[in-house]
Amino acid sequence: MRRSASTAAPVMVRAAFVGGVAGIVATLGAATRAESKRTLRAELVVTADHPISPRVAGVDGVDAVSEEVPVTFDASLDSSDPSAFDIADGLAVDPAAYSRTHAVDVTAGDLRDLRRATVAVYPGY
Repeated sequence: MRRSASTAAPVMVRAAFVGGVAGIVATLGAATRAESKRTLRAELVVTADHPISPRVAGVDGVDAVSEEVPVTFDASLDSSDPSAFDIADGLAVDPAAYSRTHAVDVTAGDLRDLRRATVAVYPGY
């Protein structure tokens, strides 16, 4: 009886962990989709593995094109300690095009002021 219990306990814990992680992933996916629907001003979204903005912009009836490129970067947490950083995910965008295709709630500054070596940060970051 003890052997069965000692075998069953880790299996039950693992099953609970897998179920919990699956629930978290599903919730994050749903939240991401809801946020995209809330902020996107588009009737059509095109996904590609290479730049296609010029071709899409040339299609009759297309009013605006905003290309997004996913990036991973290091964010410094403390300027006095070069080893204190966090790895973050973001999007490289053309600020003017992005503003035409997304409802962006800017709390300070203006996306049009973004230049090389500048970033816009989500307020919760």
